[in-house]
Amino acid sequence: MSPGNLCHGYYNAGIDSIHGTELWSTDGTGPGTRLIGDLCNGSCSSNPAGFMAYRGAVYFFADNPEGYALWKTDGSGVSRIATLAAERHPFDPFYPTAVIGGKLLLPVTDIAMETVQLWVSDGEPAGTWMITLIGERGVGSNPFPIAALGDKALFIVCDSQELRLWTSGGMAAPTVPVAGPSVTPCPRFSLPLRLQVAGNLGYVEEYVDETNTHRLWRTDGTDALSWQQPAGLPERLGEKI
Repeated sequence: MSPGNLCHGYYNAGIDSIHGTELWSTDGTGPGTRLIGDLCNGSCSSNPAGFMAYRGAVYFFADNPEGYALWKTDGSGVSRIATLAAERHPFDPFYPTAVIGGKLLLPVTDIAMETVQLWVSDGEPAGTWMITLIGERGVGSNPFPIAALGDKALFIVCDSQELRLWTSGGMAAPTVPVAGPSVTPCPRFSLPLRLQVAGNLGYVEEYVDETNTHRLWRTDGTDALSWQQPAGLPERLGEKI
């Protein structure tokens, strides 16, 4: 589980026999380590995870009998921001988030739709909702990974059986597929391994299982994935381009 930290503490899930797995914080000392909130009262567990530092608080996902929700803490207590689903998906991977236009973009597993959908939040209940429905029921949109490119986010989804690059400005711009062909058919005949930003361009590294090779694509977020790997680049790209 990924931790979250602020200048006044470090936050993560902790477990004991009385409270189960709940939200704890520490300043690195025994006296400074404490339970912040028992979100599922008693020995049941809310299993907090997916910690994100944002606007002076730590945001995270947790579930209890009232549902699977986005929560936040400033270290003095916890508050529920929005209920995301009736229950947590048992294999929810807690995809990385991005901050675009001052708002959090959150990939959230929707059990009823059997997909992962993109939500936006400004940290308040009224400002938290699913942006748009991507993909079809049971197909799984899975907006992952997410990378910030200027005032937009880039992410890859399985849209109508194709892996395709999408862009979203949260509330400031629409959430739409980037013009041009899909990266590759899905399911996983080939799978993009990385999406990252350098300067004003986004780069996608794709591993093609059938040929055991890698391809590099680039986009400015408005045009098609336009550039394949030229001769001379190593077969395996590093973390930074």
